[in-house]
Amino acid sequence: QARAKREEAKALLAAGRDPSGPAPEERPTSGPTFGEVMGEWLEAQEAAWSPAHAVRTRSRLKTNVLPDLGPLPIAGITAPVILATLRKIE
Repeated sequence: QARAKREEAKALLAAGRDPSGPAPEERPTSGPTFGEVMGEWLEAQEAAWSPAHAVRTRSRLKTNVLPDLGPLPIAGITAPVILATLRKIE
């Protein structure tokens, strides 16, 4: 039984899917996206930041985070998804 599960996990990895996370068809597909929430958060924070810091922060998020997480619904973002995004930035 454990060997069968190992083979399933290997097949998922070979297909580019995370064996520890839910299948794409099981993830939520509606609700606010990360990009929408990030935009609202940035607008709320920018008043307290210097203009240079605001530009730098917005640029870094847009370049490094938004391509991967932007279109995803907040409810569908899991720890492995965030970790994969962070590893790209390293």
